[in-house]
Amino acid sequence: MKKLLLALFLIFSVLLFSAERKTPVEQTFKDENSGKVYVQGEKTPYTGIVEGKYSNGKVLQYYENGKIKSEDTFMNEALNGVSKGYYENGKVEYEINYKNDKKDGIEKRYSNTGILVVEFSYKNDELNGIIKKYNENTGKLEMEALYKNDKIEGIAKSYYPSGKLEREQTYKNNIRDGISKEYYENGKLQMQTNYKNGQLEGINKRYSQNGVLEEEVEYKNGKMEGSSKLFYPSGKLKSIATFKNGLQVGIQKDYYEDGKLKLETLYKDGNKNGITKSYYPNGKVQVEVNFKNGQLDGVLKQFDENGKLINQETYQNGNKINN
Repeated sequence: MKKLLLALFLIFSVLLFSAERKTPVEQTFKDENSGKVYVQGEKTPYTGIVEGKYSNGKVLQYYENGKIKSEDTFMNEALNGVSKGYYENGKVEYEINYKNDKKDGIEKRYSNTGILVVEFSYKNDELNGIIKKYNENTGKLEMEALYKNDKIEGIAKSYYPSGKLEREQTYKNNIRDGISKEYYENGKLQMQTNYKNGQLEGINKRYSQNGVLEEEVEYKNGKMEGSSKLFYPSGKLKSIATFKNGLQVGIQKDYYEDGKLKLETLYKDGNKNGITKSYYPNGKVQVEVNFKNGQLDGVLKQFDENGKLINQETYQNGNKINN
């Protein structure tokens, strides 16, 4: 164990010293009945820092009002057993189990009103086991996760204030790996995503509160790769697009809810590039325009529902050049 600096703020109604002192542990002794620390030859409990190691017994720290601030137990110059900390109102702030100066067992921390806020599980000074976090006002469980050798392993869960499951994520060696799910408070699945080595991978889906699929996107190595689909509340296909290495490419098609084509747009490297056409519900072309590197470039034509040309404009690099 490294040299331990124990700050012993043993402050009582009458303060003997106005400035904090540093005293070697060899020059102090602990009253076994009260647990208070004294400097040899002095009758008032010591206030200040004790430099060195305590061999055996309990060491107490106090608030100015005389209430206990913390209590630690030493055995063979190392922390052993339960260490406790207290708020000034007397409520327990924390409880930590030590074994040979290392955290080993359950650690609990509380709010100043006495509500359990967080619970850790340690083995040999590393997080091992289930960790739980609670709402400091209601005491309800907010999050829980399994740790192994100081790293998240397995499923981590978070909860709504109502106690309903909000999210569950799968971890491997402290990294997201596997299926993650998010839920609406009504219990319906909101989103399902898949991770591999911390990156989005595979098909990811998003749903409405009614359980209807709203969006479906494919990922590879954390980037959109493959098809991306949007759906109407009825479940009918609304649009479909293609991505490569995170950039939109090829033809995007948008549909009316009855399945008829509404819009088709060409993309290249994430930008509109080529002819874009929009259609009336009767299938007639409404607008036809050309894009180049994301900007209007060429002739824009507008038609009425019968197919008659009603307007024509010319663009270059996004700027209109004539009527």
